[in-house]
Amino acid sequence: WLGVFIKVSKSTQKNDGWWQGEAEGLIEVTIKSEKKISTIHLPLRVRIIKPPNKSKRILWDQFHQLRYPGGYFPRDVLSNKNEPFDWHGDHLHTNFKEFFSFLINQGYFIETLSEPFT
Repeated sequence: WLGVFIKVSKSTQKNDGWWQGEAEGLIEVTIKSEKKISTIHLPLRVRIIKPPNKSKRILWDQFHQLRYPGGYFPRDVLSNKNEPFDWHGDHLHTNFKEFFSFLINQGYFIETLSEPFT
């Protein structure tokens, strides 16, 4: 099992006329080991929209959502699937997947912080 976080971003200068549409491209991933080099191309297509109203935006701070209990030492035992701290990590798409789906279905837009806010 391998978890990978990929962030793709493109910033533009702020202007009054927002462009909406689709952007697409390829992400190239190269994995190197002592015996082999493998490269794959992952197609990516995203829909670009105008920023939603503030009342429909949520900023999710993944770094402060699931607190470790006092005296807990991470074990990284991935064979124990009942352990939320080791198996799922602390991300909206893992430990909070049902909540994430609920919010999306209610029309909210969620941005996850990729570094601590504080």
